[in-house]
Amino acid sequence: MHKKQMYLYVGVDTHRLTHTAVIMNCWHEIIKSITIKNKPSGFSELMDLVRTYEIVYSVTAVYGLEDTNGVGRALCHFLINNNKIVKFVNSSLSSQEAKKNTTVHKTDEYDAFCVAKVLLDELDKLEDVTKDNGIYYKISQLMTRRNKLVDQRTSVINQLHIQLSFHYYSYNKLFSGIANKTALAFWYAYPSSKYLKDVSIEELGQFLKKESHNYFTNSKAKSLLDIINEDKDILSHDDTRCFLIKSYVEDIRYKQKEISLIDELLQECINELGVNLQSFNGIDLITSAQLLSEIGDINRFKNSAKLARYSGIAPVTYSSGKTEKNFRNQRGNRKLNSIFFYIALRQISANRNTGTPRNPILYEYYHRKVSEGKTKSQALVCVSRRLVNIVFNMLKYKKEYTIKPINTRNNATEKCG
Repeated sequence: MHKKQMYLYVGVDTHRLTHTAVIMNCWHEIIKSITIKNKPSGFSELMDLVRTYEIVYSVTAVYGLEDTNGVGRALCHFLINNNKIVKFVNSSLSSQEAKKNTTVHKTDEYDAFCVAKVLLDELDKLEDVTKDNGIYYKISQLMTRRNKLVDQRTSVINQLHIQLSFHYYSYNKLFSGIANKTALAFWYAYPSSKYLKDVSIEELGQFLKKESHNYFTNSKAKSLLDIINEDKDILSHDDTRCFLIKSYVEDIRYKQKEISLIDELLQECINELGVNLQSFNGIDLITSAQLLSEIGDINRFKNSAKLARYSGIAPVTYSSGKTEKNFRNQRGNRKLNSIFFYIALRQISANRNTGTPRNPILYEYYHRKVSEGKTKSQALVCVSRRLVNIVFNMLKYKKEYTIKPINTRNNATEKCG
């Protein structure tokens, strides 16, 4: 008996309120389809039905889910807790399977059938879903929320720019950034120059000193008033616009506060994992969280080559006869690919003032690849590939990254641990 004849294939199309499942044998024959509610009673109903056919055909069921970290997470963990085999089926694979049909149609049952077909065809290649403590899921959800807040904050700041341009024509000269703490306090207290009419340099100086924790003094207050007074004859005032400015300031403050709270939670999650990616110069808290949310448990990758292929950094080989060429991989996890790309950019940069490379090893490696005839883009991919090795070892063995300078040829050695 062939290995694939020993299983029933249960493809599940997950939704917010219900899930549709199709039970299929190894000959692509649909045995049964069922729609269940997205709650434990529905999960038990599906498992009991599948168990009936397991007994009838004397086989073991393997479940395939398109979504194991969203609406399908509860079902996934229910099945794992009941010692069922669960595989993650990438939605792009099931979508390609659906397009093979000459008749274009789309139903939940057909989508579940396509998931089951992928499950059968790629049984040995699909990733097993294992029970976890949810730490990577937490990091992923926190990063999703943080990214949304950052986008929303940027949108509000853009609106604040528009409103300030009517009340302060030279508003961009008043502070280095309109959304820093002192600037926001100033806009909220003085949304229009009208409110500064009877304010003295000393009074404004005390206000700035308090809000900036003694960073700004009366000299800054005088500078602000001088800039504002230059435009006093053309500045306008509108109560509605003042309301909008104060509203935007409150919104920005709220979002910044929530982002700070998320950063604290992210740091707690990273500390719980016991990894220290931030010991690598160029990987901060947010970049570290981005890497962990996209990579997940590093143990699901046998080696760094697997991670490179998953990231779309490993080249794709095209060969025909005696001809063989390597091309850049356009597939893989594009988010993870972009993260490694931007980290690589930081490594080949140098300090503006001193000219000292951020990472002497990767800086030298990049320029050596360019001197060997590679384009700058190709050399950057090579740097990204080495970064995959470094990140893999740091996560796998939970070690820090150190650079130990040596005198030979002005080079350096790198060590993970």
